[in-house]
Amino acid sequence: MAQMPDVSIDHEAGAAYVALRQAAVAHTRDHGEFIADYDEDGRVVGLEMLTLERLPELNAFLALFPEEEDRIREGMEVLAEQVQERVTPDQGSGRHSRRQRSERSSAARGARSKRPL
Repeated sequence: MAQMPDVSIDHEAGAAYVALRQAAVAHTRDHGEFIADYDEDGRVVGLEMLTLERLPELNAFLALFPEEEDRIREGMEVLAEQVQERVTPDQGSGRHSRRQRSERSSAARGARSKRPL
């Protein structure tokens, strides 16, 4: 049975790494939206995303590494779940639900009405 991809996130730096296999990294290549580490046989070892604000499309990985499709899908699903768990309304897209906007407006109105004249 193959080992599950290992996902690590550095929230302070806003970066993430998806380790697809345990192997020594022989070289690294910048693919624009992500950086890939390779072993001495040219197999991808891991994928590094330098921003969590907008993860690369899954197809960008699969086009380059079709032989790793299952592991990449698993790793990116785990990464997306972990990133989503950490996103708060003040982070992420900046979009808020109608309820969140209403609650914030009510709180702001309440704060303004309590100010001394």
